[in-house]
Amino acid sequence: MDEIHLPVEPISSEKKPVPSITYFTVFFLLIGWPLISLVFMGDYSPQDFSFQDLAYQVYIPTIVIEWLLFLLILLTVKKEEGKFSLSQIGFNQFNLKNLFLSFAFVIVSNIILVGVALVMKGVGILPQKDISFLMPQSPAEKLLWIFMSFSAAVSEEAAFRGYLLTKLNLWIKNIWFIAILSSLAFGMGHIYQGVGGVILTALYGFFFAILFLWKRTLAPCIFAHFMQDAAVVFYQWQV
Repeated sequence: MDEIHLPVEPISSEKKPVPSITYFTVFFLLIGWPLISLVFMGDYSPQDFSFQDLAYQVYIPTIVIEWLLFLLILLTVKKEEGKFSLSQIGFNQFNLKNLFLSFAFVIVSNIILVGVALVMKGVGILPQKDISFLMPQSPAEKLLWIFMSFSAAVSEEAAFRGYLLTKLNLWIKNIWFIAILSSLAFGMGHIYQGVGGVILTALYGFFFAILFLWKRTLAPCIFAHFMQDAAVVFYQWQV
C-alpha cells in the first residue's frame, strides 16, 4: 500500500488566524454529534417508538439533518478559505477507478466486520440492537431510503473523513491517532445501534479513514458509504 498521507499539504509557512467557526465545527463533530445521538437515542427499545409514517417521522428529518451537517462543513470551509471549495478536503477524482475500488472496499470490510461481529457475539456483546422497525418496506420508503443513504454518504464523509481528518492533522501530526479519534466520534453518532453497533461502526469508520488517507480523495469513501447504506433496500441481514 502506498504511503498514507492527507490529500493536501498542511498550511505551514504563513499562519492564518483560525476562525471561531472552525473550533465550533471540530467540537461539534467530536463531541456534539455523538452527544446528540446519545441524548435522543441512547437507551431505547423498539417498543419505545410507534412510527405511523417512517417517511415523515424518520427519513425526511434525517435527510434534513444530514444536509445541515454538510452545510456546516461548506460554510466552515468558506470562512477558512474565502471560497466555496471542497477540493482540498477530498472532493475530487469521482471516476470509475474509485467506483471499482469502493466495491472491493465494501466486500473486504464487510468480511472483516462479520468476523468481528461473530467474535463479539461469542463473548456476549450483541453486535447491534434490533433496528428492523426502521427499515423501508414500501416503494416510496425505499426510494427515500436511497436518497437518505446518498445524503449520509456525502455529508458524513465530508464531515468525519474529509474535514475532520484534514483539520485535525494541522494540529495533531499523528495520523493514526486522528483516524482513531474521528472514527470513535463517528461510531458514537450511531449509538442507536447499541454498544456493539457503535464498536462495529467505529471500526468501519476507521477503515474509511485509512481509505481516505491512502487515496487522498473522498470519492471511494462516498461511493462505498452509499453502497453500504443503500444495500438495505435489497437485503437486510444481522449477525
